[in-house]
Amino acid sequence: MATETTSLQDLISGDRFEAMTASTDEDADAAESAYTELLASGEIKGLGSAAVADYKADFLRMDKARSAFNTEFNKAVGGGSDSARLLAVYERYLISLSALEAQNERFQALADARVATLCKAVAALLLQMLANGRKKVVALEAELKALSGDLKKAEKAVAGAKLQRTINTCISAVTLLAGPTTLLARVLVAGGGVTAQLAVDYALGSSKGSAEGATVTVLGGASEGVDKLGKVGKKFVSAAASVVSFKFDSDEIGEAEAAMKKVVAKLEKTVALYEDLIGVLEPLGKKARTLQAGLAKASAAAKDALQRGVDARNDYAEMKKLLKQ
Repeated sequence: MATETTSLQDLISGDRFEAMTASTDEDADAAESAYTELLASGEIKGLGSAAVADYKADFLRMDKARSAFNTEFNKAVGGGSDSARLLAVYERYLISLSALEAQNERFQALADARVATLCKAVAALLLQMLANGRKKVVALEAELKALSGDLKKAEKAVAGAKLQRTINTCISAVTLLAGPTTLLARVLVAGGGVTAQLAVDYALGSSKGSAEGATVTVLGGASEGVDKLGKVGKKFVSAAASVVSFKFDSDEIGEAEAAMKKVVAKLEKTVALYEDLIGVLEPLGKKARTLQAGLAKASAAAKDALQRGVDARNDYAEMKKLLKQ
């Protein structure tokens, strides 16, 4: 017992251990200060309850480990502990501190990247797209299907070759426009299941990957769909105008006059639906591209912070070696 007491007293009174514990306490003070500041920041408040709860748990674990070490150190001063117990409690303190420092690194990176602000913007954009775009997209998709059938009937009914070619060109334009319209319809329906929290999980580097996939699918699909809709839509509008303004005579129409009047009316209605939709979605598609790029940047910052967290934990191994010297 005398040997253990001497060993313990040598440890707690040694310059190296004293300097090390003092440095650890300084780091703990700094980590606590950073934690308090980050927790109060607007960006962190917007990161979701689950992420913030984990962060708070990391701080409480470090604070508890620090108190436990101080208690054990006071016992050691009075001879009521042993070196193995003191070092074990100190190790727990170091590990908990390293974990909090890693979290501070990660959340600071997220705050710097304004991830929460981006996530709120993503949620707002999706809601706006859902409110303003989904019904219009679905309506256009249904109108295009009906229009395609009417155009094909009219093409068979008319006699003039030139009018047939004009109608056929319009059929092709309708088919092209149906592609991005169907894509957007799927994307906007999927958008109903993507929330700000999913975007946060993506930025934090979720191991499941579903959040990342959902967010990228919606943002990327939305911007891609709007771009394609704009490009093929111009061809559709032009082809529709050719049919609507076609100067046909009775020989070209034959008995298809009623069918052509129906086609013209539907083309005018469909063009109006398209122009209304693209007017709503084009600015939203640009926002989607901006937000997608912002989330990608935020994700990279988060992953970099996570790696710094791993490095912080590796530093603990070096501390343990020093304690054994």
